[in-house]
Amino acid sequence: MSASMSVDVSGLRILIAKLSDPSLKAQLEALAQEKAVAAMVGQAIAENFENEGPGWEPLKAKTIRYSVSKKMRKQYHGMSDKHILRQEAMRRQKGEEPHRKILQRTGLLKKTATIPGFGGMSYDKKAKTAVSGTNIYKTEGTNLIWGTDLVYAGVHNKGLPAKNIPKREFLKIPSHWMKEINDFVLGKALKIIKSSLGTVSK
Repeated sequence: MSASMSVDVSGLRILIAKLSDPSLKAQLEALAQEKAVAAMVGQAIAENFENEGPGWEPLKAKTIRYSVSKKMRKQYHGMSDKHILRQEAMRRQKGEEPHRKILQRTGLLKKTATIPGFGGMSYDKKAKTAVSGTNIYKTEGTNLIWGTDLVYAGVHNKGLPAKNIPKREFLKIPSHWMKEINDFVLGKALKIIKSSLGTVSK
């Protein structure tokens, strides 16, 4: 199940509705397609992965054992689940990378959710299966549609209580990033409007 979100960039829809000039409307509508906007959205979502929410439910010890490197698996052999979880928690408290970050076993989910136009594949040696995914990035008017078509993306983003998969919403834009995106787009929009007014006055 893929996962996507829609962002009305800087309330452009409201601004455009108040204008009558078709050319000016088209220029403002195109602002949602700016590469800089896509880059900022990608960075905002990458921050969710980096901060593991914040607040995402921690991984179970069983999941950590299964998905760490061979070297770490040997180190964890014989350790109790409680000890493994404590060790991972301590690394985070010290500001160190845990041996297994949440939702980043292969890195494919993060890449397809954060890099505009990215497409790739990962292979699970134990399950002997390959999975591929691509970034979803398109615009519909002033709306930016963003996400990933990875089959398991929606399950992790929304959660699946029936299978004990907690909700770890990665497709959301933190408020400080939303402000940065809106400020950028608004600044561009004002320049376009001022330029249009200058042309009219001539």
